[in-house]
Amino acid sequence: MVATYVSRGCVGVLAVTLLMLATWPAGAEQRDPGDVEAAPDLLRLAGEAEVSGETRKEFERLMEEALEADLPLEPLASKLLEGLAKGVPETRILAAVRTVCSRLERSFELLLQAVERGAAGPVEPADIIRVAAGFTAGVPPAQMALLMEAASRADVPVSRAAAAVGTLQDLRAMGVYGEEAVAALAAFLLDGRPEEDLRRLAEDYRRHAAAGGEAEAFFGAAAGDWYEEIFSEAGMGYDAAGRLGAGILPDEVEEMGAGEAGGQEGDRPGPPETPGRP
Repeated sequence: MVATYVSRGCVGVLAVTLLMLATWPAGAEQRDPGDVEAAPDLLRLAGEAEVSGETRKEFERLMEEALEADLPLEPLASKLLEGLAKGVPETRILAAVRTVCSRLERSFELLLQAVERGAAGPVEPADIIRVAAGFTAGVPPAQMALLMEAASRADVPVSRAAAAVGTLQDLRAMGVYGEEAVAALAAFLLDGRPEEDLRRLAEDYRRHAAAGGEAEAFFGAAAGDWYEEIFSEAGMGYDAAGRLGAGILPDEVEEMGAGEAGGQEGDRPGPPETPGRP
């Protein structure tokens, strides 16, 4: 289970905030978005935010539901404050907070399933936030599910799969959307590579691209001998219909609309011409 830093049964954002301030673990670390150390201040500001009574009641309800579900609260508070700072109407702010909560729930499901299938736990709040940011960035759920499956098969910490999702976000920001990148990260997980290697892959590719290198060759070489295992009909990546990640997604994620779950179907990429481990 995810680490729970606050007690259940509290009433109202102010009570949640006070409990978080009293019990938040010192020295917690995670990558953006979602600075754990900044969470107490964000929760305090959310509790003091000037909103209508109706908005406050609904926001408190969402916070209490997230708390009950063992979800991190900071992303909800951050979204509320972001909307208010931008002058967004409160109805739209609440809709955005609900979306954040839904993504956190879906992320928790993916991570929990990975642990149930063999990845090492526990699921930490930082992991949930990382994967939820993947949904926000448009990373296809099937690609995230493949990374979770790789972590499960390798019995590595589920936090490494969450870190790999973060690297996929970085690569998408560089214009890299191909499944070769997913294969490379899955191969790193299957090889038991440390989290630092997973994080560094995006920067290594940036240097490769700056020197005129092609993405397919870079990620094909990184995937190495795992490439065929990941993308073969009998491998971990596809079902009989040729859908990446299908069959290893939790029901809650499979039921997402096509807009967020896109990218699950299409032609499989061929193996690299000169595979080899980095």
